[in-house]
Amino acid sequence: MGTFKDKVERLCSTGFIDTEEKDMLLVGLDTGSASAHRGYEPDHEQMKIMMNILEAIYQKLLVAPLRKQEISAPATNA
Repeated sequence: MGTFKDKVERLCSTGFIDTEEKDMLLVGLDTGSASAHRGYEPDHEQMKIMMNILEAIYQKLLVAPLRKQEISAPATNA
């Protein structure tokens, strides 16, 4: 189990994400925690940056492997 930070650290130590992505996720995690527990309100630009970070990681980990699998599959004749 562990904290969110522990889980992000495990993602990095197992090679699922790299150090840069880990650092970016931890910033987003801290921002979300500050918003939920301390009333912090990130501005529009900060929210765009965090969403871009999450989108890039999502693209790398989920979308790109599926696309690679799709183009690597043998073509079928219709």
